[in-house]
Amino acid sequence: MRARIFQPLGMTATTDRNPRVVIPHRASGYELANHLSVNRDYDLTDIFSAGAILSNVNDLTKWNAALDGEALLSKSSKAQMWTPVKLNNGHEQPYGFGWFLDPLDGHRNIGHNGATSGFSASLQRFPDDGLAIILLCNADEMAISTTIAKKVAKLYFSEAAAKPAAK
Repeated sequence: MRARIFQPLGMTATTDRNPRVVIPHRASGYELANHLSVNRDYDLTDIFSAGAILSNVNDLTKWNAALDGEALLSKSSKAQMWTPVKLNNGHEQPYGFGWFLDPLDGHRNIGHNGATSGFSASLQRFPDDGLAIILLCNADEMAISTTIAKKVAKLYFSEAAAKPAAK
């Protein structure tokens, strides 16, 4: 991952999630216990595909830009990746290769979220609108990051709709 994706894209802050490495400005994770936020202890058993990579907004912006271009993936690969899966029974599901295909108020949305060990994150891409929202949260409630990201998108869409057309 480092050699083929992170380094070529200039994602210098993205690394594996090793608790023994001191990373300046690393956020602490929290979870709710009896309606109170408590520190989330690091759990080595949580490290697999979910939560195995540590990144920041600057690097994820580079990742998003790579998804807009073709340096990392071809146009045809992205089209296949962002096409709903067809099940054996013929029904389509709004999920591509690792991406939820979830329109929001008539705007095409390609996104994914996740949560682990006191953290949650969401990347919601609205390619037809030139909008991407990256939200990182130090609480492990998975829905919270995507809920906030979609509220930000709705705010953006309502503001864009309210602007008078340029002459």
